[in-house]
Amino acid sequence: MDKEAHFVGSAGAYFFFRHKDYTELESIRYSFYLGFTKFGKFAQEVNCLQHEDFVDWLVRNNLKLDDWIKDGAYELFVREYTKGERAEYALERSVKFMQRWSEKEKTNWHDFFREVNLNIFTYWIRTGRISPWAIFNCRSGTEVLARLSDEQMGLVADALDPKIWSTRFEVSPDETRFVQNILTEAGL
Repeated sequence: MDKEAHFVGSAGAYFFFRHKDYTELESIRYSFYLGFTKFGKFAQEVNCLQHEDFVDWLVRNNLKLDDWIKDGAYELFVREYTKGERAEYALERSVKFMQRWSEKEKTNWHDFFREVNLNIFTYWIRTGRISPWAIFNCRSGTEVLARLSDEQMGLVADALDPKIWSTRFEVSPDETRFVQNILTEAGL
């Protein structure tokens, strides 16, 4: 197991124990350490956004430690988190991710929505790597949605609920204009 997974697992233990009164001996006896280490590895593999908020969300929702490493739990958190996230943070996360993608693919990040593999794009939406703020507020973002199959669209429907996001854009016109301007200037 690598050091980063161990660190994230230990951080998970810290936040869990902040909410519960367990001794260190009890945590070892009941395999919490192993569970938190698995969680750390999971959080690292999915490139968990806001892992401290995710741990708090898991505890608030009374999920069992074994459920912390399930994609479904993470995807529910992502949906809740992204709906309330400030546009500038969502945009920053999305642009940084597109830039890392472009370095790996040896292409221009401005072409992300035009060249991305649609299957992996679907996964990236569900796991919060690409925000609806970025997808809905540029031409190439809305065009990529038209290329998704019915099955792929079904997989991202909850994360991209147009009713929720159109309302969010209407109540945040300054943030929406900010995102649109940045993405237009970037050539997306």
